[in-house]
Amino acid sequence: MINSAAVKEAIDLREYIQSVGDVEHVVNYSGGEIRLPCPLCGQGAGKRSDFAFKCSSDRFFCHKCRKSGDVLEFIQIAEGCKFVDALKRAAAFAGMDDDGTPWQPKPRIQKQVDPWDKLAPLRLPSMEWLGRSRLFSERTQQYLLSDVGQAAREYLHMRGISVETAKALGVGFNPQFVLDHRHAWGLPAEYYPEDHPTRSGQPKRLWLPRGIVFPYTLPNTGDVWRLKIRLLPHDLQESAMKGYSYPKTYNVKGSAPALFGAQSLAGKRDAVLCEGEFDVLAAYEATAGAVGVLTAGGINDGLHNLSLQHWSVFHHLRRLLVIFDSDGKQATINGAKRWCENLAIARRLQLPVLHPTHTDINDFVLAGGDFSDLVRSAFDELWRY
Repeated sequence: MINSAAVKEAIDLREYIQSVGDVEHVVNYSGGEIRLPCPLCGQGAGKRSDFAFKCSSDRFFCHKCRKSGDVLEFIQIAEGCKFVDALKRAAAFAGMDDDGTPWQPKPRIQKQVDPWDKLAPLRLPSMEWLGRSRLFSERTQQYLLSDVGQAAREYLHMRGISVETAKALGVGFNPQFVLDHRHAWGLPAEYYPEDHPTRSGQPKRLWLPRGIVFPYTLPNTGDVWRLKIRLLPHDLQESAMKGYSYPKTYNVKGSAPALFGAQSLAGKRDAVLCEGEFDVLAAYEATAGAVGVLTAGGINDGLHNLSLQHWSVFHHLRRLLVIFDSDGKQATINGAKRWCENLAIARRLQLPVLHPTHTDINDFVLAGGDFSDLVRSAFDELWRY
């Protein structure tokens, strides 16, 4: 008789599901979760899937058809068979005998991995892209300080950010929505499909929306590797009224993994790693530039896909304080832990929550929190021993 518990332990449900599902659309998430078009109901094809699997429980769940279970329940539903037949098929997939031979799972060996082995090889944007991005960044910095940048300056002021801080970190403002030529940025040509209602077969352009521009600059060269644009709330509301759905933030196509705020590390031995760009601005403002502040653009962005050129900015640091949002999300907690596991100089600080809806550094500062004192105390306490 086959031991069902042993069969379930022997099978990685992610591998089994990908063997029968839409492998081309698999999306890997933090914590070992994968998502793909549901193999049971077919929902989610061609976009982020409505099917999710969490490896912590070896179970699946579809947000559309609401089916869930373990590997044996998955086989029963997918193939319309009974439990006994599902058990035999699972055993065959696991390479186990079904003649009653006792089976012992192989012990799992924890492989020791050097974090530096995970670093991606150096990946540069094209020379055309680097030239265009630097020119775009310089122009938008000028626009921010001019009359056309008044709306952006008012929005920054509302979030407690001074023009001096924005200028120090290279923040700019793109005053209008632009469709630029892709070839000017060194990007390959792309075309609208033949069945497009208005632009059949026409070449696509590079979209540069109106908004606040965050340039991710490599300090020692001044090259802009990544451009991120934050649309203003007024523009988002106006576009929604017209029936358009624009993202709140937009990464310009052709951008590469990089760090925002890395130039603030010059001459500093201590730094704070934040979750987002506005957190960097708020931290820089609150500390008056006394410590370096930077972000990779998200919880996990850049951890293992930064080039060695960008990782080198950490080499001269003595201490790195990791402060991500206090939103209670496991992904946020795990992201901060991973940075600390991969950088010996890093320690994590849980940001105090002054209000249930205020969970990031910018919110903390706006609510009256003394971020400068918080950071100073954290450096003293976390590195006491």
